[in-house]
Amino acid sequence: MLGSYSPVDRWLVVALLGLGVWMALASFDFGVTWDEPVQQQYGELVFKYFRSGFQDTSALGFSNLHLYGGLFDLACVLAQKALPSVDKYDVRHLVNAAFGWLGIVFACRLGRLMSSPRAPFLTLLTLASWPTFFGHSMNNPKDIPFAAFYTAGLFYLCRLFREYPAPSWRTLAGVLAAIALAINVRAGGIVLLVYLALVLGGYLFKARVLGQDRRRAPSILALGGALVSMSILALVLGTAAWPWAQRQPLLRPLEALARLTHFDSGSKVLFDGQMYSPGALPWDYAPRWLLLTTPLLVLAGLACSFWRLRQRDRRATLALVYFAAAFPVFFVISTGSALYDGVRHLLFIFPALATCAAVGLDTLLPRSGSFRGARAPRFWAAYGLVAILAYEPLAFSIRNHPNQYTYFNPIAGGTRGAFTHYERDYWGNCYKQAVRWLAKQAAGQPRPVEFGAQGAEHLPPLELPPNSNLVYLGASWEGHVAIRLMR
Repeated sequence: MLGSYSPVDRWLVVALLGLGVWMALASFDFGVTWDEPVQQQYGELVFKYFRSGFQDTSALGFSNLHLYGGLFDLACVLAQKALPSVDKYDVRHLVNAAFGWLGIVFACRLGRLMSSPRAPFLTLLTLASWPTFFGHSMNNPKDIPFAAFYTAGLFYLCRLFREYPAPSWRTLAGVLAAIALAINVRAGGIVLLVYLALVLGGYLFKARVLGQDRRRAPSILALGGALVSMSILALVLGTAAWPWAQRQPLLRPLEALARLTHFDSGSKVLFDGQMYSPGALPWDYAPRWLLLTTPLLVLAGLACSFWRLRQRDRRATLALVYFAAAFPVFFVISTGSALYDGVRHLLFIFPALATCAAVGLDTLLPRSGSFRGARAPRFWAAYGLVAILAYEPLAFSIRNHPNQYTYFNPIAGGTRGAFTHYERDYWGNCYKQAVRWLAKQAAGQPRPVEFGAQGAEHLPPLELPPNSNLVYLGASWEGHVAIRLMR
């Protein structure tokens, strides 16, 4: 299978496969998160919708989840039916990890498109060692699947731009599939259509302004017409697993995007030591969260990547990826979008940031052949710096498994510095560890141990091991033990 690849590519495939196996195994350690039970119900209703021949319409008005595409949750239900002997939430986490891994795969492909053969390995390092992204990859049913398809869309759009003036049908099909799949997860996938328009504008700029081939301008306009038709088709296909939007496939994705932009969860948000409503946050909420939860390795790589913008080689591709990473942040700031749970709603830009950082690190690091001779000090200093910066987030992930997504970098003073200032385990992932620990303490006790919980009270019953000596009292302080979720 690997015979057609170059030696470097073969090593990359091996590394990605190894990471995929590790992510699959690690996914079983993670707990059920706040939204997963209701997402599970939504997936079952979407399954009933299709199994009944579109007659069972209960998914169309279910909670506010009808505003989301049902692709991921439907995939989880289908996987659960294929693996009936495995706990349904373990299956969900396994599928979730597969989507997280898919996002890393496309980020690596994007890195190779933007830089040298070394860039995919650096992309793999930056993204796999990013505790926030790795942790969310295991049990975030909304943001990680969208991140995977968003990154795939960026890869095919960049390849579309690189294939000027005659893109291949394979690339066009990839663009169409990625956009449609992204919309089937979240309406935010529509933004990829905006990037598609930017690519077409780049084509016209090359033909008319740069004068690379003025005769191709009419054919580019014809291609523009084809891309408009493809955009309409992407919207229609984007509702293939979205029952509510199928009623009006050209309008309802836009309606869902507008409604979800200002959705208020109703809970308070801890930010910089103060409590805010999700719709009344300071303007720097997202930028500061990104600054404090991004590993120093990624920040250093991003700083180095600006040097690449000065070079003409693949500059436009890097600029497009940078725009795709920065535009959502500027959008939520300018529109005053409601945010909560840290920046999980912006997780889809993490692969793009990691790829840009990898390009920057690739620019910083000297070639492997210079580890001896006059250039040896620069070689060892550069690679040593990368190793030191990568150690900190990797060490955190190992020490705090399976709570990687609570990570804060040294700028924030780590998790200790963030305590009482920022939310940490806002989705209740730690309940699994707490309940399993309590079950071990209760084993062999003369009578059942009663316990209650405060915050995400619906999660502890899902983590009870079979035949445990525990009795759950719900949101109560009357038992022997009370568990408090420290958001």
